[in-house]
Amino acid sequence: MSCDIWRHASLGERINGAVAHAVGGLGHATFSCVLCVPLAKRRRRRLPVVRMIGTYRVQEKRAAMAVEAFEMEIAVEPADIDLLGHVNNVVYLRWVQDLAVAHWYNAATAQQQASLLWIVARHEIDYKRPAFAGDIVAARTWVGSAHHHLFERFTEFRRKADGKLLARALTLWTPVDRDSKRVVDVGPDVYETFAVNR
Repeated sequence: MSCDIWRHASLGERINGAVAHAVGGLGHATFSCVLCVPLAKRRRRRLPVVRMIGTYRVQEKRAAMAVEAFEMEIAVEPADIDLLGHVNNVVYLRWVQDLAVAHWYNAATAQQQASLLWIVARHEIDYKRPAFAGDIVAARTWVGSAHHHLFERFTEFRRKADGKLLARALTLWTPVDRDSKRVVDVGPDVYETFAVNR
């Protein structure tokens, strides 16, 4: 994030302007600033308006009450640690993705897995506390609402030893055809498992 608009933006604008776009399928992630994307281009991409934190928390709580969360534990490895001595922020995005993929393969039917893949349209993440080498992180993910081709997924990470919240994220996922890699409409069976607005 090195553009002039980003450098001169206020803290609030930076928080609401930070967007992570996944490229290369389920692999690598790059970052860009939504402030630098012309409004017409944003409309063409159909990116939703970035939520205010208060609204995000309300939606998060409603989604968590509506569905059962998928959980797994993550051991912090030495390779996850950056020069500041704690888990690097990009590692949390990898965990968000790994957790979502694990939940998909755990909950999706064999037919769904054979026909669909998912790509990331947006990440929103709040970093609350650092995690360190040797920590065990309790990770949870659950689905939210689905709107057209955008499916909400919430994720949170807590240190297992003390239960303290380390980070939480809201990700918008889009289904694509496994063969053509093009965005597709999905049937009610996918909404039944991966959306609260069935």
